[in-house]
Amino acid sequence: MWAFVRDQPRGEPVAYSNTHFVYPLYGFELDRRIEYVPTRSGLVSWTDLPPLHRALPGEQIQHAVVEALTDQSDREQWLGRVLASGARFLFIGKGDLSGGANATPPELHFARDDAEHFIFRIENEAAAIFEIVRR
Repeated sequence: MWAFVRDQPRGEPVAYSNTHFVYPLYGFELDRRIEYVPTRSGLVSWTDLPPLHRALPGEQIQHAVVEALTDQSDREQWLGRVLASGARFLFIGKGDLSGGANATPPELHFARDDAEHFIFRIENEAAAIFEIVRR
């Protein structure tokens, strides 16, 4: 997946969702702009998440954050941010969600079900990449 992104023109922006492992998206020269596109309604950045209000052991923190990021998914808000990002490609991580290892991230459903705005390019067990259609 990283190779696909690296093969794009230098400096080409990339939008991403459902992953926190983003440094490879920047490129070896750190010359690519990346744009986070959350699915949660009203969320601009993961730092805007509401408090979890419960004690969590360390091994459950990542799962709780991912669950909070995908809770209250808003397709229209997400799509608007993807289109406004200026990116040519959308990178969607396929990490474990609240539904377990076989859960599909909401943004993957959004992109797969929207041929007007997204063209599927490549996928493996870790991520999927779509080209963003500009009209």
